[in-house]
Amino acid sequence: MAADTIAGLAKALRRLSAEEFSTATAATINRIATAANGQQGRNIQRDFKLRNKFTLGSLMMFKATAKKDPDKIDALVGSKSPYLPEQETGGTAMTRLGRPAVSMPTLAARRGAWTRAVTARFRLDKIKPIGRRRGSGRMTPKGTPYFYLQGGSLKNKMLFQRVGSKLIRIRVITRGPVRLKATHWHTEAMDKAGRPALMSAAYGVELNKALTRLGAK
Repeated sequence: MAADTIAGLAKALRRLSAEEFSTATAATINRIATAANGQQGRNIQRDFKLRNKFTLGSLMMFKATAKKDPDKIDALVGSKSPYLPEQETGGTAMTRLGRPAVSMPTLAARRGAWTRAVTARFRLDKIKPIGRRRGSGRMTPKGTPYFYLQGGSLKNKMLFQRVGSKLIRIRVITRGPVRLKATHWHTEAMDKAGRPALMSAAYGVELNKALTRLGAK
């Protein structure tokens, strides 16, 4: 780039007001946030079996706005989902009641297909009361259709539902809390969209827009 061109650009930039720099900064951050939001959505579709619209619909982005203090200009990208943070970092799966998950729904609980969501009536917060057998063999509370069975041909303790004379396996009890492998669906998206070269290019685009507006005045 010629020296006179650089000098002209520097002079033009000095004419930009603090407000215009703030506007360019906010617009730059929003470009990056939009790219990160799109990437995290693609990561979700890549890493998980989506059984309903909630998971993708839970992704959220709050745009940045221009402010006098540049350190306070920010955007938020993430999810309102109660379970996606667990998938991001890995660790122990938690139930809707905030307790470590120690059981998993069976194929029957998903209406015969792993790609389907768990039937509402088979969610843990809907299954109650769960009966237990007394020493006499009688079930308490009497008449409950839900109860655990263990032993015999069952490798794990199972939660059953009785429908007439038929027993339906609806949950399998693990030997401990369900462990989740970290997917980094969010971190990966932020790292990819927030690469310095991309941020620099985006900022250049927004400054050029500001200079164009300045020339039109």
